[in-house]
Amino acid sequence: KDEHVPDLLLFPPDTQFAEDPLFKEGKIILQDKASCFPAYILSPPADDQSAVIDATAAPGNKTSHLCALMQNRGKVGISQINLHAQLMATGDPYCTALRV
Repeated sequence: KDEHVPDLLLFPPDTQFAEDPLFKEGKIILQDKASCFPAYILSPPADDQSAVIDATAAPGNKTSHLCALMQNRGKVGISQINLHAQLMATGDPYCTALRV
C-alpha cells in the first residue's frame, strides 16, 4: 500500500507482470506512481454532473484512474488522437462504462 496515494499498490522494481493472468486479461493496470498524482490531486467527485478533461491522455492510464475515482459516473473528455480506439480495444471497464 502506498503512503501517498490510496488504493495504489507498490511492488519491488523487479516484479514481473507480463505473464500474470490478471495483467493478460486487462484486470490490472500498471502505472508508475507519478502518473497517479494528477487524478488523485484533482479528486473529481463521483456524481453524474462531474466533467473532467484529460488533455494528455495517451496511453490512457491517467484517464482510467480518473474513471475509477469517479466510479463510472460523470464525463471524462480526452484529447489524444486514436486514444478512444486504444481504450476500447483494451476493454477497460471504467472507460467503457463512461463511453470515453
